[in-house]
Amino acid sequence: MRSLTNHDVARLVSDRKGCPVRLMWRLSEQIAAQPNEEQTSTPASKAANFHPFLPGQLFGSYDIHPLEAAPSGMCTFPRKHHKKLTGDGDFVMLRSQDDSFREKITKRAIMAKKTQASVIEQLFHDFYHAAQGTFRALEVHYLVNGVCEQIFGVDSDEEAGKANLRKSYAWATLVALYEYAVNGVEPGEGFEGSDDLVIDASDVIKLASSENYMPSAKWDTLIAMGDGRFALDSGNPILPYKLSLLANVDIRTVRNAISAGELVAFKSEFDGEVYVENGSARRWLHGRRGFKPTLKEEDSAGVSIDSVSTPAEFGAMLASRRKNIGLNEQEAKPSVAHPSVTPLALSELEAGVFALPLDAIFPLADYYLLDRKKLLQCVMRVFFKEEMHLLLDVTEA
Repeated sequence: MRSLTNHDVARLVSDRKGCPVRLMWRLSEQIAAQPNEEQTSTPASKAANFHPFLPGQLFGSYDIHPLEAAPSGMCTFPRKHHKKLTGDGDFVMLRSQDDSFREKITKRAIMAKKTQASVIEQLFHDFYHAAQGTFRALEVHYLVNGVCEQIFGVDSDEEAGKANLRKSYAWATLVALYEYAVNGVEPGEGFEGSDDLVIDASDVIKLASSENYMPSAKWDTLIAMGDGRFALDSGNPILPYKLSLLANVDIRTVRNAISAGELVAFKSEFDGEVYVENGSARRWLHGRRGFKPTLKEEDSAGVSIDSVSTPAEFGAMLASRRKNIGLNEQEAKPSVAHPSVTPLALSELEAGVFALPLDAIFPLADYYLLDRKKLLQCVMRVFFKEEMHLLLDVTEA
């Protein structure tokens, strides 16, 4: 069964002139994340269409009604997601008629975990065959022995060889890359940091590559996702392609957002590439259904305000601070004495997005029970580096 695109849904609704339309809607980890069928079926395009969420998805049966004709008792998605789901702001997707909405969401969550486990297993088998073939070729061409034995075991069959490879640091690195790139889980003990993890994983894949034995291009997609996430977390600009991977959307969606002014982009004088400004990318990603923000560990979430140096650390620090002092995020507006600080603005702040005027910093410091000067310095250090350096240079002069 062919999956329906947003364009298909909008056309079906339009053809029925507002009447309920029965259709099968493919549910993935994120509803909007569907493969682009307009692209060709060449190996390169298949690699470009790969996303770790897509295989093994559920199908659910839904009715679509005009918003004003929604039957009573039916559960609708928030209006801000209407266009994302149907391509038309006048229509909404309603609760399945054969199962409750909550049951659907629960099934999707369970299926998502099973799907990711299945994807990781497929990636492992791909890595195993590429590595085994490459290292055998290395032994033949360089007239050396023992490389395969050390990695896969002495005179071991395929299952024993796979079991030995699963225990290797190389495979642990690739699993950590998947968790970081796809789920936003920072690497734990045994890894230096997110940047080293992405580099190490790239090395592992390249070392398992040869002319006749190449790992799947899906690994390149995961490495690009990991690199893009690290750029986002560290406050650096990000390439549009990597931003599209993190948002789980087609690259054309990002390009359209740049053209519409939703994303601020610039052309680098260093390499001639177009980059999306970090703050703009974080703001655009915040709240998107396909994006999973990076999960900060407790140690990093409780980092001192004086040592915060990236947008991700800034957001984690504020979120941790709010929980520690027992504040309710939804009650931010009456608590913060500034008109610009809404619950949405506070949510963006704790996601590492600062889009407020500077005169909101002192009220925010009072809200979070932080030192005003330290919070101001932290905001300038993380989000206004060039301006802060200029002020420091003028002061020293």
